[in-house]
Amino acid sequence: GDYICQHSDGHCIVIKPRHRVGEIVYIEEALYKSPSYDVTNGKHFAYYKADNIIVEGGRWEWKTEMLSPLFMPEWAARTFIQFTDVRPERLWEITEEDAVAEGIAKSERTECYLPGNCDSAVWAYAILWDSINPESPWASNPWDFRYEFKVVQRQETKR
Repeated sequence: GDYICQHSDGHCIVIKPRHRVGEIVYIEEALYKSPSYDVTNGKHFAYYKADNIIVEGGRWEWKTEMLSPLFMPEWAARTFIQFTDVRPERLWEITEEDAVAEGIAKSERTECYLPGNCDSAVWAYAILWDSINPESPWASNPWDFRYEFKVVQRQETKR
């Protein structure tokens, strides 16, 4: 169902998660869908940007042929996840471990967290958050959803 969360000023808001416990989705990736067709499975061949494909004469050039992850067809998906827990949290509840799990890492050269903070993975996450969420800045401590999941075998999703 919906989640009702209490603001500190006494007002209530209703927020809905994008995904539900038990739901299975596939991870979207940037890919190149080859014009070649695989007659054994009835699908095009797919090459994934994350694989850093090296072709004769150098690295594969990812230009206009590449499909954005937003348009990745399900048949090309390699990774499926099932949500095991979904719950609302205030943004400032994020821990150092959570920030690292979100992708914040230390630079090998400077030993600072990226982007741009040497003291804390949480503060680096705050910088990243503000760069991609200008309508809900870190300072406003918005509600967000915490999703936990497990990797599962390929299966059809209900997208």
